[in-house]
Amino acid sequence: MAITRIYCDTALQPECDVTLDKTASHHLLTVLRARIGQSVCVFNGDGKNYLGTIESADKNRSCKIRITQALANSSESPLQTCLIQGISRNDRMDFTLQKATELGVNRIFAFRTDLVNQRVPFERQQKKAAHWQAVIQSAAEQSGRAQIPLLQLSENLATAIAMAKDSPGIIKVGEKAAGWLLLPDADQKFKTSIASKPGLEAASIIIGPERGLSDSECETARAGGYEAVTLGPRIMRTETAGLAALSILQALSGDF
Repeated sequence: MAITRIYCDTALQPECDVTLDKTASHHLLTVLRARIGQSVCVFNGDGKNYLGTIESADKNRSCKIRITQALANSSESPLQTCLIQGISRNDRMDFTLQKATELGVNRIFAFRTDLVNQRVPFERQQKKAAHWQAVIQSAAEQSGRAQIPLLQLSENLATAIAMAKDSPGIIKVGEKAAGWLLLPDADQKFKTSIASKPGLEAASIIIGPERGLSDSECETARAGGYEAVTLGPRIMRTETAGLAALSILQALSGDF
């Protein structure tokens, strides 16, 4: 039986006690039905697993865990991946973020597109970003990861591309890194392009939302070094295309 895992946004080390916040405590004690004396795995995104034991749980659902051991986590792919995703509507974005995390993505840059119907106020964007971050954390818990993918919001594609290039350890398009723009009518197939780049260490993918990308945005991507490719003869939804691309990358250059 797999050990229960829980995320905790605090410094962790062996032989220390950590008290989970109300949300994490509720999830561990009520949703996952953990009990006092049970062994659990705590992680904070630093790449390690911290084994511990639940020491106490009071009536306010506050939970204290005694950390006993730090272990290396081997769940991260050798291929660094970045998803530059046009913000989609309703729960489609939740689905994309959840599954991309399960597939091992390292960075996600969510951007607003030229064809979006309306601009969302900044306050609502921040609230949405907090919700999306919680989705990512939950997916990391479930999938056994000990690193939390970075999520950043951008007002346009050009800014998202710049942010991806400046992000530490990721996507400098060049000899061992590549970037692709997924378009259903592109001339070149994705798998053919990947095959022409042996020894790939980092990869970045641009996906448009439901209404797609404008001509100007496609030109911006190409100018940024992103190669237009197609996944095949069928047109995929926005929440499918990025996940299919990440799966292909993990199969050909990652850890699948």
